[in-house]
Amino acid sequence: MKILYFCLPKTLSMLINELSKKTGLTIYTIRYYENLGLIAGCRNEEVKSNNYKDYNNDVVERIKIIKDVQGIGFTLAEIKKMFDDCYGGNLSGKERIDLFNNKIQEIEIKIKHFREIRSRLICIMKNMENIPE
Repeated sequence: MKILYFCLPKTLSMLINELSKKTGLTIYTIRYYENLGLIAGCRNEEVKSNNYKDYNNDVVERIKIIKDVQGIGFTLAEIKKMFDDCYGGNLSGKERIDLFNNKIQEIEIKIKHFREIRSRLICIMKNMENIPE
């Protein structure tokens, strides 16, 4: 699914450098997100001398969402699918909730796994303390 944004007047748009400063992402990361189809800028069709794209505040908000859901364990591929499904009208409200419930279950499994690893490390460390040097 191609993300479409309407070009806004210059006062409501920014170039990639300003978007980078506003979001804390590198220009490389912004371009990567754009290549994945997570965000999109728009070119001014009247200007033929450069390939500059303008980004609006919708892109800033979308990047905030990306950063937030990445922080809770979603991969970029999962975020892309979620955007496509949610914004494309492919998911009902229940299906959206199911998406998050599935991610919560995955996280619970990871937490259990990390607790087991932690317990083993503590056990190994205690055994090492009892070994004379």
